[in-house]
Amino acid sequence: MKPKLGIIAGGGDLPRRIAEICEKEKRPYDILAIEGQADADELAGHPVEWCRLGAAGKAIEMMHRCGIEEIVMAGPVRRPSLAALRPDMRALQVIGRAGRKAFGDDGLLRAVIEEIEGEGVKVVGMDTILPNLKPDIGVLGQHSPDEDAKIDIARGAEILDALSPHDVGQSIIIQQGMVLGIEAAEGTDGLIERSEHLHGDGRGGVLVKLPKRGQDARADLPTIGPKTIDLARVAGLSGIALEAQGALVIDSEETIRRADAAGLFLIALDRN
Repeated sequence: MKPKLGIIAGGGDLPRRIAEICEKEKRPYDILAIEGQADADELAGHPVEWCRLGAAGKAIEMMHRCGIEEIVMAGPVRRPSLAALRPDMRALQVIGRAGRKAFGDDGLLRAVIEEIEGEGVKVVGMDTILPNLKPDIGVLGQHSPDEDAKIDIARGAEILDALSPHDVGQSIIIQQGMVLGIEAAEGTDGLIERSEHLHGDGRGGVLVKLPKRGQDARADLPTIGPKTIDLARVAGLSGIALEAQGALVIDSEETIRRADAAGLFLIALDRN
């Protein structure tokens, strides 16, 4: 039997999907749901323990009490301010060890992973449980980027690479060489919605969504799905560029179908 899985649940339906796979495989699991982030309706009918984001000590106690052997982080988490986080002593220790890196999402996640694995629990990536999420190199649907879009993609990738050491965001939207927005605290969905009011005439902007250089692939990999396509269509974007084997495409068939229907290109890049 596979080791018991702990699903740290953020928002959306990914935690439920992973739980359903565990049930199908008869794999033991428990969900550690983050208060104010996880969707109770999505988790109904599954074994759930609730914990607020800053209560690291309680989360680790739950992890041991439930006999968790592996942990997967699933679903987006809106990061609050330090005051709103109300970190307990264990969380303060994690933040303190992370130092200045705690101000970036990847730096903080690395510290959290180290803390969990220091307790003897292995942290695994979502793609080890939900197979075939990472796209291969090339165009994923019917539409391809034109030469102008390729220039925007290259510029977007260059800017994201330059921002990687600062652990800022994973996404940027560029239209005809102009940066319409870079992902910040609002997340990719918010970035796309914001760009709708900024784009100019002509071909729509391009969303470039890439992992930071050296990012830990077990947590917070760039992720898109059908909702991303719907938002991109409404915002008038022309397409989305991801990293091949460095991003997650949820419901890939439906995501590609919607992109094809909307006239949007999807492309997975080779960044090596």
